[in-house]
Amino acid sequence: MKKIKNLIGIIILFIFCLITMSTANCSYAKGKFTELNFIQEDNNQPVVLNENEIFYPGGWNGEHTKKILSAQIYNVKQKRLINTNTTMNYPRTGYGAIKYDDKHILILGGYCKSMYTDGGYKDCSNIAEIYNIEKQQFSTINNNTVNYHYVPNTLLKQDNNVLIITESRIVKFNPNSNEFTRLLEYDTPFSSYMKFSALPLNKESILLWGVLKKHNNQSDNKITKNFKLYNLKENKLVNVKENYINQFEPYISGTVITLNENSILFLKGNNEKGLIKIFDIKNNNFTKIQEINFGTLKSSAYNLGDNYIILAGGCIKKGEDDISTGKYLKYAILNLKTMKFENVNTINKRLYQTYILPLSSKKIFISGYKYMRPTIYILK
Repeated sequence: MKKIKNLIGIIILFIFCLITMSTANCSYAKGKFTELNFIQEDNNQPVVLNENEIFYPGGWNGEHTKKILSAQIYNVKQKRLINTNTTMNYPRTGYGAIKYDDKHILILGGYCKSMYTDGGYKDCSNIAEIYNIEKQQFSTINNNTVNYHYVPNTLLKQDNNVLIITESRIVKFNPNSNEFTRLLEYDTPFSSYMKFSALPLNKESILLWGVLKKHNNQSDNKITKNFKLYNLKENKLVNVKENYINQFEPYISGTVITLNENSILFLKGNNEKGLIKIFDIKNNNFTKIQEINFGTLKSSAYNLGDNYIILAGGCIKKGEDDISTGKYLKYAILNLKTMKFENVNTINKRLYQTYILPLSSKKIFISGYKYMRPTIYILK
């Protein structure tokens, strides 16, 4: 009788997992989240080398310590972190990093650890470095054209070059000559102290949004939120139509992701309810506006295709002090067919920036720092 009861209990638990699919312990139909067996030493941007290797450029973790972090590689197959025993020439934090060919990684911007005794930091926006993957060495490029820090999601590959989208200008990096060229300077730059983002919409345009920088005589209550479109072919920046700016504005701190060449998804909300808007790029209007069971703020997102999206990081319920209280999302799957969340895993500690990087079409890496371990999502 006891064995029969145990068997019934197992069957009930299995059915429950299939129905709810709302915790990390119940893998949902398309895949499963697995936390990795190491802890990141800093919250800087990792880079995918190949399907089984993730590169951590190192630098320093942004705290006022003397510790310099060497570059490391996490091997997924071997399940171990490998130290390259090499460090940047200018150890930094808050930098951008992108692998632009099979042998090289561009690292630029951020704040360099100060060489002074006060233990502070200094701007490194005019110093770039190239990491040679084969030789495991950093080399320095002096550069005066880029003002780049704390915006790691705006390095984009374009043909054989790298586009660098900053709060004040757009710059092109040519790997053949290791030279930077200013393509465009904004009439009014975005604020570097407020959220600024850039999102490729298609092969021809990039959407930029954030808070415009104040003029000297401008008061705080006149801060302007703004969306702009950058046309790659024409090298031209234009304002999004005024009537759509007002519709976009609530999503400045929300999650934004490209669904396809014609659609952008905007998500915002909390643990009680959320709101999704899908914007039609070609027709400049919202095709779908729908409330959902809960939403999140400032989550990273990755489009899995087939109407599924991975979300990582972000706030669900803000606490009084934003650190020891509140509720935060570690990771989840958003099902666009049902408009419901699956595999939801939360934590009561404020999380740092997360990066979602595809290792292959069926293996997705999610970075994690301090209260969240790095995680891999594997599709079945």
